Amino acid sequence: MRAAAASADASAVLVAYPLGFDWMFLYWYWTRFTEAGSPFGHSRHLDLKSMYATKAGTPISRSTKRQMPSELLSDRPHTHNALDDAVEQAELFHNLVRWAGPPRRPSEGFGE
Repeated sequence: MRAAAASADASAVLVAYPLGFDWMFLYWYWTRFTEAGSPFGHSRHLDLKSMYATKAGTPISRSTKRQMPSELLSDRPHTHNALDDAVEQAELFHNLVRWAGPPRRPSEGFGE
């Protein structure tokens, strides 16, 4: 991963939904059991739930997958298998990056 990031003159970023669920364990694991430590440093991570909330203009409490538009979600079943979940989250990330956000309603009462 580090070699791929270095060849692109980039840094690896962990993307997860929800990030808090995975980050603490993963960071502890990398710092405890690997010589190189975390490939993401201590802060190169992106929470997909927060990304959705920001783009949708909704509070975090209304940013669950059940409340997201279906076109953002993966068609894959959520199996709790690590590889399946990673692919599912990659598809959600891809869809969120491309998503322009919800349709905007015309402003009422502004500019009059």
